[in-house]
Amino acid sequence: MVIGWREKESRSLRVTSFFTKRGVWDVDHHCGLSLIATAGVDHQVLLWNPYVTSEPVCVLSGHTGPVTAVHFTQAKQQLLSYSKDKVLCLWDVSSQLCVHRLADVFPKTQEDTHTLLFLHEERQHLLLSFNSLLLLLETVKEERISSHEHPVTCVLYNSLFRQVVSGDSASSVICWLAGTGQKVKQFHRCHGNAEISTIALDGTQTRLFTAGTDGEVKVWDFNGRCLHRMNAGLGRAVDISQVLLLKRSILVMGWERMLTVFRLHSFSQPFVEPSEWKGGVQHRGDVLCAAFQPPQTLVTGSYDGEIIIWNSSTERALKRLRPHAEHEDYKKPQDNCTAITRLFFIPGRTSVTAATGGADLVSCGGSGVVQLWNTQYSRLVGQFTAHNGDLGSIVMTGSPCGKYLVTADREGTIKTWDIKDYCLKPDEGAREELPKLLHTFRPHLNHVTHLETCTHGDRLLLLSSSSDCSVALSYLPGETVGLFGQDHWCLERPGPLQPQREPERDHSDHGGRENTRLEGKRSPAALGESNTDPGHDSAAEEGGVRIKDEDSRRKAEVDTREP
Repeated sequence: MVIGWREKESRSLRVTSFFTKRGVWDVDHHCGLSLIATAGVDHQVLLWNPYVTSEPVCVLSGHTGPVTAVHFTQAKQQLLSYSKDKVLCLWDVSSQLCVHRLADVFPKTQEDTHTLLFLHEERQHLLLSFNSLLLLLETVKEERISSHEHPVTCVLYNSLFRQVVSGDSASSVICWLAGTGQKVKQFHRCHGNAEISTIALDGTQTRLFTAGTDGEVKVWDFNGRCLHRMNAGLGRAVDISQVLLLKRSILVMGWERMLTVFRLHSFSQPFVEPSEWKGGVQHRGDVLCAAFQPPQTLVTGSYDGEIIIWNSSTERALKRLRPHAEHEDYKKPQDNCTAITRLFFIPGRTSVTAATGGADLVSCGGSGVVQLWNTQYSRLVGQFTAHNGDLGSIVMTGSPCGKYLVTADREGTIKTWDIKDYCLKPDEGAREELPKLLHTFRPHLNHVTHLETCTHGDRLLLLSSSSDCSVALSYLPGETVGLFGQDHWCLERPGPLQPQREPERDHSDHGGRENTRLEGKRSPAALGESNTDPGHDSAAEEGGVRIKDEDSRRKAEVDTREP
């Protein structure tokens, strides 16, 4: 692709060349952002800086077919893309996330169509052409209060404070009361302008770890004070997918084939450097996730679908798990269809279960597939397709009792499975029949980014976060209680749950803005606008972040028990 333009007060024509592997079907330019978007045959949308042509600024992955059309919304930092499999995606450019996905509404034609996009921004009309056919989509406004103002990337439960903690792509962390849904406090700009990709708690539940795309992991107390800065990316911006806390070390992973480890004895200084992982590089793809089983069993999953079992004390690799382990000369996959995105050991299934050949480890990832493994004999015991593989990778979690497996996809659909007796006894081959599906529900409008189960009082709950800017609380096996920031509830009240409306008060902290949706579909809040301070991240550098307390009048009712 070649672009030529004449700079100001210059008679010469400047020419820039961009090279892609498989070609480009469409291109668009955003004047304000100075970005060029290209629609790729390789299912990806690439964003380019016209002055830096060696590589794209970022890659937007989410389509499952060749992308045929792209179009920026000039008034917002958003991008529309349309693929050959008749899927329209709306992207938030600042967070690089798909905030809305529309399918099954476009005309089905026998002939090969070439689709063009035309957006009338003032009227909020989108016109799509399908050869001789024209389709008009209209956006309508609706009032909706979201949990966050930006896509939510992670959520967890703090059992000490009985609070839900969520982080978003605008580097904000919000604490909520699990029992009522009330917002307690908010930490702004934890990593400056960098996205928070994942969060974790230490064993005491008094320290919060936030990982940013700036390559740092920060350690906070719940007064909003930054205690340590961990240099995971060695000064580089990297994608951190998980932070796992062990007894004497902290593992950080997501962007390379080797684990990054921090020893606890190194935390005597505010700025902490990583140590060497004794096991070295064992994976052939980037390590994306890990799980730990006491006393010393560590498992890690990588982008190429391989799982490695380690001794966490010696940091030595012991075994490898692959669906087709006999093919040692395998080729590296070209997409994420085999990527392992989540791992967990099934609670209650001890070494005795593994010794008899039953499954004790669960993995999931690309193509919507869940796999159950026996770590004792390094074999695949069972697998099933939990969600439509065309939707891409899924996320999952398990209940503390070991009965429920919960999975979620990129359309916001959550499924609860009964795995209490699933794959307890080995068969000759890998079992492929589905476990019992208990419930299917859709508390979110878009991509579910994280799932977490917890016990609050005597109730088993599910927390879910989404790129639609919401955090949902549900009962297991599946009944949505409400969305944080939108509803208030009372979990302690006996009898059937009747969500109570939030009393009249100022919502300026997280915005009761007008949002747009495509006709016939609900959609998350419009993005591209930030309410954070545009200036320097002085609060983070000084070891603290600004904290907002929700409704100080009710402070006596909020049991934060902060250290």
